[in-house]
Amino acid sequence: MLPYLCTPTSYRISSRTPIALAVAVSFCLPPAFALDMQAINLDPVRVTSHAEALQQYNSYQPLEVTGPLGMPADPMEIPVSVSVITPLMLEDIGATRMDHALNYISGVAMQNEFGGLWDNYSIRGFSGDINRGPVFLRDGVRANRGYTGKQDAANLERVEVLKGPASALVGRTDPGGTVNIVTKRPRFEKQGEITLSGSTERPTRSTLDVTGPLSDTFAGRLNLAIENGDTFRDKVRGKRYLIAPAMTWKPSSSTRLHYDGEFVRQETPLDRGVVSIDNDPSALPVSRFLGEPNDGPIVLETLANRIRLIQDISSEWTAQFTLAHINSQLKGYSSEPFGASVEAQRAAGVPEGMLSRERRHRDYESDDIVGVVELRGSTQLAGKQHYLLFGLEVSDYSQDFDMRRSRPYSGSPNDLYLIDIKNPTYGAAPLPAFDERRRIFRKDAERTAAFYAQDMLYLRPDLRLIAGLRFDQFKQSSTNQLTGQKSSQTDRVLSPRLGLSFDVTPEMSVYGNISRSFDPNSGADRYGNQFDPEKATSFEVGVKSLLGDGRVTIDVALFHITKKNVLTRDPVDPAYFITAGKVKSRGFELDLNGALNDHWRMSLSYAFVDAQIQADGVSYIHNTRLLNVPKNSASLLTNYEIPLSNGHIFGIGSAIVYMGERVGNQNDPDFKLPSYTTVQTRSYYRPQKNVEISLQIDNLFDRKYYRSSYWQNWVTPGAPRTFTAQARYHF
Repeated sequence: MLPYLCTPTSYRISSRTPIALAVAVSFCLPPAFALDMQAINLDPVRVTSHAEALQQYNSYQPLEVTGPLGMPADPMEIPVSVSVITPLMLEDIGATRMDHALNYISGVAMQNEFGGLWDNYSIRGFSGDINRGPVFLRDGVRANRGYTGKQDAANLERVEVLKGPASALVGRTDPGGTVNIVTKRPRFEKQGEITLSGSTERPTRSTLDVTGPLSDTFAGRLNLAIENGDTFRDKVRGKRYLIAPAMTWKPSSSTRLHYDGEFVRQETPLDRGVVSIDNDPSALPVSRFLGEPNDGPIVLETLANRIRLIQDISSEWTAQFTLAHINSQLKGYSSEPFGASVEAQRAAGVPEGMLSRERRHRDYESDDIVGVVELRGSTQLAGKQHYLLFGLEVSDYSQDFDMRRSRPYSGSPNDLYLIDIKNPTYGAAPLPAFDERRRIFRKDAERTAAFYAQDMLYLRPDLRLIAGLRFDQFKQSSTNQLTGQKSSQTDRVLSPRLGLSFDVTPEMSVYGNISRSFDPNSGADRYGNQFDPEKATSFEVGVKSLLGDGRVTIDVALFHITKKNVLTRDPVDPAYFITAGKVKSRGFELDLNGALNDHWRMSLSYAFVDAQIQADGVSYIHNTRLLNVPKNSASLLTNYEIPLSNGHIFGIGSAIVYMGERVGNQNDPDFKLPSYTTVQTRSYYRPQKNVEISLQIDNLFDRKYYRSSYWQNWVTPGAPRTFTAQARYHF
């Protein structure tokens, strides 16, 4: 196995109007080691287009990962589990969003998507903050506090899913895992790519990716994506725009400055999905929309700016400084099925076949500033080789939260905002007035300062130890803007981790790790009190193997995680939350990735996840399974290319996803989403090296299935059989 730590020279920063800054400095280690082992020499800026990846690396096997150690490393060497969605996987899946690709990672399950407006998923059973979803990083820096929308695939180079807690390195994270997005970087070679696609059940989509030198020392890159059109849901039309500029400046051989920005605007009605009748989500067509088209779209905007300065101090030590700012806004009206289930509404007097709804108006805005300074280097101590990382991070996050609601307290059908669920007539019910007694108007703030240190120590060439420790001090405050009531808390947390990796043979390593993590809970309960942070402990052991002359990797992991202070819906008022006490997750994961030969590549995953509530002291049944988390899930992604005459290429691939039965309402474990299997096919033809025409069929057998649920009235259906044609031109 081959250790390396090469200089990560392309990271980003973002700032928005109003300008807010975040500072991060990192010291990176060049790929020169005093180990008596073969070194891997990689281009430190590994920014490849899809066309290059096809030419250079026709496999799903990742060459490197950066997230687990905060620097590029050989996946076989590190004592943690990590799964990578490579550029070829993104292409073969036909992914337009990051969550499309996460279906092919073991232990990942979709959660409530807030009407399709943002990413929400669980890893190993844990889904992060119930108000903001899970934590993900962008080039190693926290990137999704606030209302950041679904991550578009147009600006993704690869996606790393880091299994287990990462708090010892990046601070607040969920113990199940963390997603690290590696973005596309500018190149000093001219190239570009245009794609045009049309679909039967999704909006049309166009993308542009162009990069090249602006001078001998400057390079730029621009990614654009535009979507516009109807969806498979009645009355639901979507618009989405992405602009992602990036620049790299190399004034000298020892200094690099990187900037990248991203602006995203998304316009779509808030769509809670379908309602379940008698615990059967299939009672209504998957296309049935139960909101009001006249409410107009929810508008979500995100503007991010990031800048990173890298300075080589010597051949063994590097300094890095990163500054990042993200501003996000979400505004609009919605009419949502709310309150009790259809059956409970009927018992309370709502007429047969009608559904009571609540009209809402949201006006949310958040600002997130993160700054990081890091020092990285290698040294010999006591005859052992050490790869050291020291870091200092500061952050300042604020969120304005204003939601007005209209659901009346009266149970009279004359006062309810009703719609016929079997034969909806939109615009028929008079718009209800907002009830100021039910308005939630508050401002939340969170400030963090942290120091962390990490040592990857080679006890022997075949035995590696990683030890890390992070100290966080954070202060949270929440102010009720209606009453002026303010609550705040300050906490200090130590997050350690320890891992050991041993090469049993040159093709097999075994590892184990233990770590602690924390994640502050945002917001306040219905009494205005803030929540204690979530805290977790994780144990993991695993085996990593190489097969077929290194063409294929097989990773097996066993894990056991416990966490306390988890937020869940308040059974008294579901607009608020409570802590659910203690939960645990344990399970087994298997991942296989690589190329079976020069023309056939494959990725296979399986996970068994037993995630349960252990205690909450309120209303949950002991050992209730966690929401939307299947015990069994699996996926298969495969692609075969056939060289034709005159250099033409024909390819055909298939993608299969299986999700087992899941609990659909944490308060009512008798309501379950049925298991499902979806099959996707994709075929393509390249009449020229730089031209590709493809046809993709999603849900080939037109199965009715449900991706996730929050409760019986908010069930997210999957799309029916969908045909997508795409043309791609590389220049």
